[in-house]
Order: sequence, then structure tokens, then C-alpha cells
Amino acid sequence: MKKETFTEKLIKRTYGISGPLDEYKRREADRIGNQVFIILFYLMIFGNLIPLLLAYKYPQEVALIYPPLILVIALIAAGYVTYQMKKNRHHSH
Repeated sequence: MKKETFTEKLIKRTYGISGPLDEYKRREADRIGNQVFIILFYLMIFGNLIPLLLAYKYPQEVALIYPPLILVIALIAAGYVTYQMKKNRHHSH
């Protein structure tokens, strides 16, 4: 039996996968991860333009609002990953 790599352990922990990381589970984790990455990538690229422009005129507001907003976006992304993995777990049995 092959020893699990650190990356495989992270994937299993992040996506809540129990047991061996077979090809189907790996493919589903990759698919969900890619969807979240694409959304967050463009959100961060274009989403950083707004605070950058507003920071000159409203620096205190941007400093107070932007970090919690990033946290909320990250929590939504984590919730999406959790929802997708639970949904896929029910469909695979």
C-alpha cells in the first residue's frame, strides 16, 4: 500500500473525505476546487480594484469594511465546498 502524501492528506481533510482517496473522490475534489478557485481568482482581481480606488477618499472605511468582507467571502467559499462534498457523498452511495 502506498503511503499518503502530504497533499493527499490536505485534500482529504479539506474536503472531508474519509477512507482512501480513490480516483473518483480525487476527481470530484479537483472539480470543486477548480470552481472555487476560478470564482475567487476573478473576485480577488476585480474586487481589489474597488477598495484600491476608494482607499484614497475613504481610507478608514475601506480599512474597516474590506477585511471582514474578505472573511465573509472565504466563509461562503468554504460553505460551497462543504455543500458540494456532502451533495456528492449522497449521490455516490
